[in-house]
Amino acid sequence: MTPEVSICIPAYRDTARLTILLNSIRQQDFTSYEVVITDDSPDNSVKDLVDAYQDLKIKYFKNDSAKGSPENWNYCISLASAPLVKLMHHDDYFYDSSSLGKFIQAASQNQEIDYFYSGTFIVDSSSNSGEVYKVDSRLLNRISEQPAFLFHKNLIGAPTVGLFRKELSFKFDSKLIWLVDIEYYVRVLLAKKVLHISEPLVTTVISDSQLSSGLRNTFTFEVGEFLYCYNKLSGEFNSFNIQILNFRLLMLIKEFNINSEKQIRDKGVQHAIPGWLKIYFLLSKVNQRFAFGLFYRLFNFQPLN
Repeated sequence: MTPEVSICIPAYRDTARLTILLNSIRQQDFTSYEVVITDDSPDNSVKDLVDAYQDLKIKYFKNDSAKGSPENWNYCISLASAPLVKLMHHDDYFYDSSSLGKFIQAASQNQEIDYFYSGTFIVDSSSNSGEVYKVDSRLLNRISEQPAFLFHKNLIGAPTVGLFRKELSFKFDSKLIWLVDIEYYVRVLLAKKVLHISEPLVTTVISDSQLSSGLRNTFTFEVGEFLYCYNKLSGEFNSFNIQILNFRLLMLIKEFNINSEKQIRDKGVQHAIPGWLKIYFLLSKVNQRFAFGLFYRLFNFQPLN
């Protein structure tokens, strides 16, 4: 019998946290699932752990060579056989025993919806403190109308908050690391029907050891990846969403104290920059404060709280 949902886990070492995830799957009340694990680890630690969880109907695949993020995510999803797909990173886990069932119930009751995302319980591993995060209705409306807001603040959360229909067939962009989830969400919001489940159904763990922590405040990733997304997505946006993108780019330029196109190129970023930014750089040579104030007023919008 074909399972109703594939739980896809792109794994890389860290068997301690993977154990917590597998235990949370074992505790689920809803059991019509398969577990697909694609292993990027250079050793057999994940395989040895998986051998102890065969009651979870695990399909284990050892990658011949490490695919990295997000290609291992895409590969894992491609191996799913169920009509619904639940991506779970190995350092996150289900919130309680009813979580998976609530995802599936939402999908069965809303056949017209392609992508679902839930609230989340966020745990800070450094302090062992946690809190529930969910998006209020006001912000939900803004996300659906103006998905470019996500480039200012990730209001959806980690990819593990999502459940989607296999036919969605959207891949994570392998050219991105820092903005890979945001760019994915924006494409989904532009093209598909989305539903937010306000209850926390997953627990996500914030840790200094996570890949994203090492990329924060890094020019190549924050500015370089944003310019890549700007060029890739701007043709899909209306004028107000473009304004939001422009404002975000302006703030990044200020944050990293960039005053010329040459500074961007010298840092190895070769993506095209918009014409207004070239004008901004010219004006900055005369009066940087005036230039910033002018474009700030031009692009400013009501910020998200």
